[in-house]
Amino acid sequence: MSENNLERLLKQGIEAAKQGNNATARRLLETVIAQDDSNELAWIWLASTVGTVRERRFCLEKVLQINPNNNRAREALNALVGVGAEATRNVNDLTRAAATAVEARQGRGDAGGGFDLSSPYVRIAAVVGIVIIAALLVPPLLQRPAPEPTFSAFVPTSTIYYTLTPRPTATFNGILVTRSAGNLPATFTPTFTPTSTATPIPSATPYPYSAFLMLAAQTGADGKTALYQYSGDGASEVKLSDDAREVSFSRDGQHMAFIRDVTYPAQGEVAASTVGEIFYATLTDAGAAQQISTLRTHGAHRPRFSPDGRQIVFTSDYDGDDELWLIDIASKVTTQITHNAVSDRDAEFSPDGTRLVFISERQSPGLPDLYLLTFVQNAPTPDPNANNDNGNTVIRLADLIGASYTPSWSPDGTRIAFINDQEGDGDLYMITSDGSRLIALNLAAQSEENVPVWTPDGRRVTFISNRQDDRFQVYAIDVASREVTRLLKTERDVQSIAFQPNVAFRLP
Repeated sequence: MSENNLERLLKQGIEAAKQGNNATARRLLETVIAQDDSNELAWIWLASTVGTVRERRFCLEKVLQINPNNNRAREALNALVGVGAEATRNVNDLTRAAATAVEARQGRGDAGGGFDLSSPYVRIAAVVGIVIIAALLVPPLLQRPAPEPTFSAFVPTSTIYYTLTPRPTATFNGILVTRSAGNLPATFTPTFTPTSTATPIPSATPYPYSAFLMLAAQTGADGKTALYQYSGDGASEVKLSDDAREVSFSRDGQHMAFIRDVTYPAQGEVAASTVGEIFYATLTDAGAAQQISTLRTHGAHRPRFSPDGRQIVFTSDYDGDDELWLIDIASKVTTQITHNAVSDRDAEFSPDGTRLVFISERQSPGLPDLYLLTFVQNAPTPDPNANNDNGNTVIRLADLIGASYTPSWSPDGTRIAFINDQEGDGDLYMITSDGSRLIALNLAAQSEENVPVWTPDGRRVTFISNRQDDRFQVYAIDVASREVTRLLKTERDVQSIAFQPNVAFRLP
């Protein structure tokens, strides 16, 4: 594998780890280590994604073998003495801090180079270590089925259904971590009232992809991310903005939100920082995007609009771990929706605005599952010192083997597409919104699928994948026929996608 390809895989693995997609991150980082066993940055990011104390200790010890002066890694290793969710979270925070420190030292953004080791004994130990980690984490690649021969018109002979068998769940005894954020209302009541809209008559044949408008945030070889506009079939490329990622559309299709890095100078006892903040713009003037969040010390991720376009739900670890937050676009007031000591992330509003689908580790530490939060009007103020969901109701939608992430509602609100890694890598699934039926939409061997997004007509699910080359590109699957079509082929890696909503395309 060439040095450029190895560096690209490292970038992809780090980005997946930062977004919480541990299955994808592990597979990519292990590929890097198999080719460059002395890559300090790959080992330390791998330590932040593994699921057991034993695996994390092994990775951190490898980092210290490579660089005995990595004090952050030594702190994380020394912290592996506690048990339970709080200790795990603290070690993970230390591990991520160590990885960030290595990135800063190397001055390579999201990439990192290796360090040559002169000792043959260390190299032998590294090879043995790779074998051990591969056995612990994922099935060997040689034992996995061969990839499908073609993806442009792949139609499986039968639909795969899964029985939802509950697994044993851990008792949750998390500790609330609080942090003053300023302008945080005690309770949250949605400001919108769901309204009915005219239902157009569906077309006799599916709309062509060219009828849609697509946004794609992409990372180039230089590590910089930019936002591009295309027709739905990947034609007519137009660059909209530099430094934009995790893009989403408002329901009216005229506004968008994305994440952009903002650098803040030191202020008193608060150190200088560079974090991702939420920006808001019209589709016609992305260059004039306005910053609406000011978290300063902790970044925002995956912004998604409420149906009325007034609010945005997002993920942030502002209180010490990933939680769901809401920001009012006009007032810029933020509200924390979930309060606990585990990861809640990847939220998206239902089309009627009454619910959120999200992923959480609250009942399965290290293995996030799908949950539904239903907003409760005029809920009593919850105890600020207890684990709570701001007075709202939360139920577990699915109890699956493996980790689930990046759920996406269908336009009619009856189905949710998401990614799950129970087959060893990230694959595309669909579940009914009441949790009664789970369908494997596409199980592609030896490739990673991520970030599903429905087309506006509700007939297809688009996603990014590295199934045909070493770059993540845009594909779509027809939900009825299971035909997979490649929509985009560029020299850049696609990081996120969004399709412009349009009522004319919606089905009844």
